[in-house]
Order: sequence, then structure tokens, then C-alpha cells
Amino acid sequence: MSNIKNVGNEIKQSALTGVSYMLPFVVAGGILVAIGFAGGGAVAVTESKVGFWSRIFWWGKDAFGLMVPVLSAYTAFSIADKPALLAGFVGGVIANNIEGGFLAGLVSGILAGYIVRYLKTIKIHSVLQSLLPILIIPVVSTLVIGFLMSIIVGPPVAALNKIMLDFLNSLQGG
Repeated sequence: MSNIKNVGNEIKQSALTGVSYMLPFVVAGGILVAIGFAGGGAVAVTESKVGFWSRIFWWGKDAFGLMVPVLSAYTAFSIADKPALLAGFVGGVIANNIEGGFLAGLVSGILAGYIVRYLKTIKIHSVLQSLLPILIIPVVSTLVIGFLMSIIVGPPVAALNKIMLDFLNSLQGG
């Protein structure tokens, strides 16, 4: 029971770390979107991204687009340190691509962190040891998180995210 509690606390702390790294992207992105929309109106949103206000709007949207990958990467980083960043970022990008949102990003970060933590414990020949942090862990963890997020874990989490969004949208205007 104590071990489960420790893992729960670690996941909670890692999620909080991911959120704290993500917050500047949310704040800056939101402010830039608001400035662009306030200055350019609806034209800023539909324009071909070359007008002054439109560029500001789309820079804010770009910052928003990085939220989920940053959340995922730094959640993984909190669990397994620097070697987990790549798998976390890739998992977060996949979470965005499958429209899994914040929830899928959080799941991918947790999975990436524990995958990398496990890979760091594998004993290999001393000749190959120097390849572990720069080649073996990044490639293997990215393959594993890609598989998990694209095929196994990602689709159900994305479906759950869609159900939650549909529910929240159904409350609109009620």
C-alpha cells in the first residue's frame, strides 16, 4: 500500500512540474491571441497570416500548440530526468495529433517518464554504455511511446477527451 501511495505522489508531483513548465505557454499564447484578435478582429483569424495583427494572433496560436508537448515532456522529465525529454515531447505531439488534449499529454508524459526510467536500469556491455543516454534510450523510448500513444493507450484517452468535451459543449446555452 505504501508503494502505491509513493507512486501516486510521484505522479502528482510530476504532473505539477509539467503544468508549471506549461503555464508560460498558456499565458503568453492567450495574451497574444487576445491582442491579435483585439487589433485585427475576425480578419486576424481568417487572414493569410501576413497582416500585423494576424501574425500576432497566429504566434499566440503557435504558443498554444506547444502546450501539450511541453506538459508531456516536463512531466516525463520530472520522473526520469533529461533522457525522458525526447519521448515526452514526441508523446505530447502525438497526443495533439490524435486530439487527445491535455489528458493524453499528461498520460504520455507519465508513460514516457516510466519507460525511460526503466530503460536507464538496463545493464549493457561497458563498450555500449556511453551510447545509452544519447542513442539507445532516445530511440527505444520514442519507439515505445509512439507505439503506445498511436495504437494502444492514445486512442481510448482521445475518445475519453472527446466525450468530456462533448459533455461540456452540451452544457452551453442551457
